Amino acid sequence: HVPYVPDSPDAYRAMDQGEQTFRYRLMPHDGDRHRLSPARLADELLQPAIPLVETFHDGPLAQSGSWLSVEPSNVVLGACKRAEEAPGIVLRLAETSGRRAEGCVRLLGREIPFALEPWRIATYLIPDDPDRPVVETDLLERPI
Repeated sequence: HVPYVPDSPDAYRAMDQGEQTFRYRLMPHDGDRHRLSPARLADELLQPAIPLVETFHDGPLAQSGSWLSVEPSNVVLGACKRAEEAPGIVLRLAETSGRRAEGCVRLLGREIPFALEPWRIATYLIPDDPDRPVVETDLLERPI
């Protein structure tokens, strides 16, 4: 259909009018598409990493590193934030391929093991004190 051209910019708003831009990522594969971790690949396409280039200088840290990582690849990090009520960090993990996942979150030098059933979303409170246990919580950060 022919798009309607409004008299003023605020007169009419509709989707699919005007120029549209799309990005695609083709991932050839043989066999199970879930082994590609499509949710993680989609996140990488939509939110690419931002490189920070730095010159050489003396310092206590390694030349490269990460403060947080999640394995295996069929588990994605949905949220990472400071806890509302307790001193700690809240992580939300989601299994995205329909396979049970046993893995590990590496966060600021700590290793936090987890197990997720297929398609499950889980929220964890990681206390600032490494001697306190990691606690699974509901969406309101109450212990389960």
